[in-house]
Amino acid sequence: METGNQFASETNLSIIISSDNSSAVPVTAGGAVQELQSALQSISNQAGLQCAERLFPKLFYTSSVEEATQVIDSYEMKTNSKFIVYKESKFFGQNEPLHVMACQKRGLDGAKNKVVHRIVWEDRETSLAQYEPIPYDGVPYMQLGRKIYDCHLGVLREKPKRNSSKRPRKPQKSRKVGCTARISLREIHKFPEFQIVKGQESDYYRSLKSKEIRRAILKQKAIGDGRIYVSLPHLGS
Repeated sequence: METGNQFASETNLSIIISSDNSSAVPVTAGGAVQELQSALQSISNQAGLQCAERLFPKLFYTSSVEEATQVIDSYEMKTNSKFIVYKESKFFGQNEPLHVMACQKRGLDGAKNKVVHRIVWEDRETSLAQYEPIPYDGVPYMQLGRKIYDCHLGVLREKPKRNSSKRPRKPQKSRKVGCTARISLREIHKFPEFQIVKGQESDYYRSLKSKEIRRAILKQKAIGDGRIYVSLPHLGS
């Protein structure tokens, strides 16, 4: 992976790349995605995977599902691959206000008075081997939903239908070859206003900040910002 300045100068994109390979790459709104697509179209086939490796960091985020989808489409085009939706949260990418997404109705009046999503300080989802870890920066966040794409040549997940006929049938050939490549999207809402600094990283301070966030959400205050974090597979997958 190239360093931040080299990457920016070579691709001329409005994307901030950290020199730390573990950091997420923010893909800023609209223009950067269009520039990325233009850059991909101009890359020769000979330089294909090498350039794609620089253009597609393993972890980045966008401000909307639409922008994330555009980059995934470009990734499929450049790597000659195809991904299909395997799993998706019910309300993923609905663009609802935070208090609607994060709370549930309680009581006879139907008021939303309980925050049901957990406030997270460190990414522990990587134990599922589905995501690149979101780097720790002291900013708490909520995961509101997720969407997972599998390679269309991956494992066959549909159960075979039971054949009611007693007559044996010739088994059908499958195009599945066991490809393990996967693209994962996570809908994250971060709260930079409640970031903890060095010296305040104890459970006590985290608990205080978490309570403040819950109170602010229940009061329907406009806090934090929404992001779609995208984990791309290794190009050799």
